[in-house]
Amino acid sequence: MHIPENGRKVAHVLLDSVSVSQEGDDESVVEATNLAYQRLVDEDLFEVEAEIDDDEVSITLDLSDILNGSHIPLRWALDQLAEARGVSVDDVIIELRSFIDS
Repeated sequence: MHIPENGRKVAHVLLDSVSVSQEGDDESVVEATNLAYQRLVDEDLFEVEAEIDDDEVSITLDLSDILNGSHIPLRWALDQLAEARGVSVDDVIIELRSFIDS
């Protein structure tokens, strides 16, 4: 699987944010997570375009690298979990949706 460079960087940022959220008090976890997410800005991993035309402002936000970078580790983790449990990826997704909604 070919992973675009910005998608690879985003995936690492997301993994960093998960790894720093494992230990510590709420304040230190939020601070460490925000530091990890700051790399999205520092490394220009999303694009914002603004157009001002008379009294109208139009803003376009391109999150494709962030979404692709999120998809890669999530898909890998779902595949691994499904295989380890001997169930389908769909079964794992159903369980994850239940967890998210609880």
